[in-house]
Amino acid sequence: MYYLIICREAGELFFSSLAKNDWQLVNQIYPFFEGNSENAKMLKSKFGGLTIMQLGEPFKSGQYVGEFVPYEIRLQSGKTIRHNLALRNDNPNKVWMVDGGF
Repeated sequence: MYYLIICREAGELFFSSLAKNDWQLVNQIYPFFEGNSENAKMLKSKFGGLTIMQLGEPFKSGQYVGEFVPYEIRLQSGKTIRHNLALRNDNPNKVWMVDGGF
């Protein structure tokens, strides 16, 4: 699902999957949500049902092989987070993976 698309689409798919609590789709790009460990439960509780406020245009920086997607999200708690999602697809299958910024 996270291949044959551009970086911004991968970021949008990631955040919309979190918004819908679609953990199967989230796990394809960021496996830390997988399973029923305490950490996975905490992440699901914190980020599930979030609202995407804004996604910016991807940009490259320095020698990083991937791209950064600026984002602003609002959690169920009401807290707003602004950051840059690091995505890379330099694996053999060219699948976009979250690499940081989350």
